[in-house]
Amino acid sequence: MKAIDYSDDLNLFLDEFDFQSTLTEKLDNMDELDLTQQSINEIVLWKVDRYVEASSELLSDLNTIRTLPAGEHRHGVKILTSLLNTHGVDLPMASTLLRFRNPRVFQIIDRH
Repeated sequence: MKAIDYSDDLNLFLDEFDFQSTLTEKLDNMDELDLTQQSINEIVLWKVDRYVEASSELLSDLNTIRTLPAGEHRHGVKILTSLLNTHGVDLPMASTLLRFRNPRVFQIIDRH
């Protein structure tokens, strides 16, 4: 059913709306702020349901692999597992994040 075909009050659905609630609240409350590239990126990622909210622990862990030497990729298994357990991250995205953190050690694994 499309919204145009619904004859009752569509506002009734707002109480049940729960889509990326933390980011939705942040974006809903930015009406007085100027848009930045970061806010545009957040809106786009919200729309395609790919916004990744990384914990401070995960960010810290990602930063530790920056100095891994070539051939030591297996030391990133715990971080890879944490990434894969994060909403919005699948293997291609996880490998991309690892690659940009340390391109000497990690390569991008993709479906294409």
